[in-house]
Amino acid sequence: MLPMGLGVDLINAVALEVASWQGAGMAVPSFPPLGFACLVLGGLWLLLMKRSWRLLGLLGIGFALFSLSQVRLPDLLADGGPGLVALRLQDGRVFMPPGRNEPITREAWRRYLAMDDGESEDLADGVGEGALSCDALSCRAELNGVRIALARHPEALPEDCRSADLIVAPFMVPDWSCEGARIIDRRSRLKQGAHAVWLFQGRIERIETVGGEPSFRPWVGQRRQRRPDTESGGDDEEKVEEESP
Repeated sequence: MLPMGLGVDLINAVALEVASWQGAGMAVPSFPPLGFACLVLGGLWLLLMKRSWRLLGLLGIGFALFSLSQVRLPDLLADGGPGLVALRLQDGRVFMPPGRNEPITREAWRRYLAMDDGESEDLADGVGEGALSCDALSCRAELNGVRIALARHPEALPEDCRSADLIVAPFMVPDWSCEGARIIDRRSRLKQGAHAVWLFQGRIERIETVGGEPSFRPWVGQRRQRRPDTESGGDDEEKVEEESP
């Protein structure tokens, strides 16, 4: 058993040494569902078939690798809780406000956005296109022609509402205060959950939310719409409620 133990120790030592080399690991986005399916099926075909047509499995693997290059990561993420935000700048760096809150969400976002282990989340003020500028009240950036403001305090709203196309805030923003900007505030995050935003050529291409996707999880409350009793003096607008399972 001693030679076997020495062999295992040697393998572990080699693995640790290689892992310590610069460039030994690289963060990449997750495979899209179709690409992942092609990767699995192509690998199974390559391993299970015995004749020359087994090489057709390489086509599935090749398509999976190609699909990985076509993944478009969101430009902005906003969680549904205490106000954590991640902003992907023009140069590929990712900004998340420093802090120790939501460590699980931070780690999940780092993996989703393909951030390297040594990549810092807390970026200093940048210079040039896609630069991030922060003060005590707000952080501001321009990405793909869209002006973004990450408000930290309600006192930042007058300036941010005049200059920004998209405002993300950890507090509730009155509907009348920023008529020309798209708002992701505490109200929308509590109602819709986490937000993912894609920007393209000076406009907000799309926004996906947890609440906007149909849920098949039994532990997630289902939304239903009801009309209040008009005899009790309620208005006629539909209200959305969360039901606990």
